Amino acid sequence: MKKLALLFFATLFSFSIQAQTEDEARGLLDQYVDIFESKEWSRSLDLTYPDLFNVIPRDQMEQVIESTFNSPLFEMSFGDLEVQNVSELYEEEGLSYRFMNYKQEMAMTVLDTEAVSISALIGPMRAQFGEENVTVSGSTLNILANNKLAVLKKSGDEKLYGLEIKNELKGLMGNFMSETFVRRAFD
Repeated sequence: MKKLALLFFATLFSFSIQAQTEDEARGLLDQYVDIFESKEWSRSLDLTYPDLFNVIPRDQMEQVIESTFNSPLFEMSFGDLEVQNVSELYEEEGLSYRFMNYKQEMAMTVLDTEAVSISALIGPMRAQFGEENVTVSGSTLNILANNKLAVLKKSGDEKLYGLEIKNELKGLMGNFMSETFVRRAFD
């Protein structure tokens, strides 16, 4: 369950991109934010690179999403997204892709402080996002996430997908992505 939760948070920010320019990607980031503002959490999986589901079944990821976002313990909110840069286009093995670095503001509010300790969450969040990127205000953790997203398109498929690049998922990605992709993603 812990691995599924980690995988969920890594793919939480994964989304479909049907354009390759930075300006078009920003517009699609707005659409992605709309999914989360409307609290239609499972729709994010429609936008995730489908080969991921060969490793973690989609229905299991849906369960993690629903239990996380419909939890009486936490409330998540997402703020501004800012694209930092977009890489060159790579092509290999029937796949084209590029990487996009972006920043996103998030807030995680603990609703039941009797069941969950804020102090217990600070360490793991700072380890994941960086000491300087996590602050506490009352029962809310404010997070500035520096993210890296792979924008992918399979040959013969017009749809482009997103896959979040996270260090803790490097080994898992080797199960459904090429060695070349993984090397480029983590350089």
